[in-house]
Parts: sequence; C-alpha cells; structure tokens
Amino acid sequence: QSQSQATFDARQMDTALHGLGYSAWGIAPAPVDEVALAISGVDSPQQYARLLSYLQNLPGLSRLSVVELSGTTLHLRLRVEGGAPRLAGAFSIGGVLARGTDSNPGEQAYSLIH
Repeated sequence: QSQSQATFDARQMDTALHGLGYSAWGIAPAPVDEVALAISGVDSPQQYARLLSYLQNLPGLSRLSVVELSGTTLHLRLRVEGGAPRLAGAFSIGGVLARGTDSNPGEQAYSLIH
C-alpha cells in the first residue's frame, strides 16, 4: 500500500486566490484594511532597507506606502489582509519590531529591534 503526502505553498495559494478575485488569509476570507504605522529607531540606510524588506515579505501585504521619514521614525501605510490584528501577530513573532506607545491618533507605534 502506498501513501502520498500533499503539501502546498501558502504564499502561492494566496496569490492564486488573489488572481481569482478572492481575499484570503489561509483558508478563510479576511478583511483587507489600511493600517498606519510609526516605526522608530530607523537610523541608517541599512536599517531602512532591512525594515522595508521585512515588511514587503509579510503574508497578506498588498500595498506598502512610505508617508515620511521624520528623524528616525518612519511613517507608513500598509494595506493588509487581516488588518492590524494580523500585523500585530506577525510582528510579535518576527523579532524585528516591538510594540511602542501610540502617540498619534490612528497610527500604531512600533520600534525597530536592533
């Protein structure tokens, strides 16, 4: 008797579902939200590049817009499936960002872990 095991690439599955017009987070539909972030501690071009690379590879991210770099704080808008809760979950296990104290209404604060 032979057995087979099926696997799939979640990112490819999400891409395929997007191509069909579905918004998906895993196998269940997920809301797509705009999330405003303020990320402090971005004080070199290398850290800026590292942060953007990290963010661009988050599952469910459909758009990332840099609003401004003010001192060492980068202000961004992200369009992501699952919204702020999904981002918070990803950030909590990613080891790149730590939650900060929100100071601007409608903008979530994080700090870059060096």
